Amino acid sequence: MRSLLIIFLLTAPMSSFAQWGGGWNYNSNSLNLVPIMPWYFYINSASDLENVQTVPYAFKLEVNSSDNKCFISAKISSSTSPAGFSSSSFPLYLDYAITNAPSYKYSNLLTSPVHLTQANTKLFNQAQSGTTYDYYYHMKLGPLGYDYIPGNYSWTITFTMTQQ
Repeated sequence: MRSLLIIFLLTAPMSSFAQWGGGWNYNSNSLNLVPIMPWYFYINSASDLENVQTVPYAFKLEVNSSDNKCFISAKISSSTSPAGFSSSSFPLYLDYAITNAPSYKYSNLLTSPVHLTQANTKLFNQAQSGTTYDYYYHMKLGPLGYDYIPGNYSWTITFTMTQQ
């Protein structure tokens, strides 16, 4: 029997304010990550290795684009794994759930699960707006198979707001 494999994702509530016009303006574009559920996955059985695990409504992104339209992207910026394990792919996915933004305020919204890599993946564009809109996401762990060795794994996900 395989020993317990725990996968833990690191995150913290954070805000990012876009710099514009030569200084910081807290009424300008902003991106805020709000965790809703703990980002933990536990592997306790063979079926856990073979199936997708989901943390429903894991977090929301609060986006305010009062200065300019923008796009939001995500990537894995770092990872740790047990000694002796090496992999060039990551089994993490972001799965869009819902937004309170009217459809004319966003575009190019990826509604199917987005496989996270070390390259930025654009999640959506938001039009200029003085209102903060929320975008909710599920966190998914793809089937690991039997190549992952028992131990703790962690990934750091970086979200980026880019003005257009």
